[in-house]
Amino acid sequence: MTNQFDPRTHPYAQSPTGQPTNGAPNSLPPPLGPLPTEKPKRPWYKKWWTWTIVAILVVGVWGLNQGEKDSSRPEFTAVEAVVEEEPELTAEELAEQQSRDAAEAAAQAEADKKAEEEEAARVAEAEAAQKAADEAAAKAKADADRAANMTLGQKNAVRQGRNYLEFISFSRQSLIDQLVFEGFSEEDATFAVDEIAPDWNEQAARKAGEYLDFTAFSRQGLIDQLVYEGFTYEQAEYGVTAVGY
Repeated sequence: MTNQFDPRTHPYAQSPTGQPTNGAPNSLPPPLGPLPTEKPKRPWYKKWWTWTIVAILVVGVWGLNQGEKDSSRPEFTAVEAVVEEEPELTAEELAEQQSRDAAEAAAQAEADKKAEEEEAARVAEAEAAQKAADEAAAKAKADADRAANMTLGQKNAVRQGRNYLEFISFSRQSLIDQLVFEGFSEEDATFAVDEIAPDWNEQAARKAGEYLDFTAFSRQGLIDQLVYEGFTYEQAEYGVTAVGY
């Protein structure tokens, strides 16, 4: 069975004028007019009064916290200082106190004086050590400068003269004579002895001791023997005195 639509018999069929074609009442509602336009609602968190309330709450909580912090701080109250008056000293107590003060002042002055003396001694010792070091450095430089200007004969005469003095004592003249005997010229021997320049008083004392180790001498006899060795009379007297004569 085939369903065919017949606009003349369909219950809702309408004529071109809008009336039902089958004589049935028009049951369709009239067409609606345009719907009223309604502004969309904003969410609550975008409304100004919401953030106003939040700000008031934040300020209130912050104020409460500050109040709790202030209340937790200790309150300082002014305390009047109580000054106790020292009792007056008797004459005896005052004299004892003055005596103690004087003793303490004297002890302090003595300690300060001792400290100053120790500091002065330390400074003097440091200055003396520095002076000795400077003199030694200057002498070493002068020796190096002289050695650089020496002839080969002079250098060897100096070396030989120092070797002799390590084992036996000599007067100035006897050391020159010994170097000449070794074959050095008179000029090189004299230069070497003056270059070495030992303490001749010490050499006289050593020579006096060497003589007394082998034989006996009177004081004058020992002086004469040292003079014969080439020492001056003053050097001979110094040497004899140094060994106990």
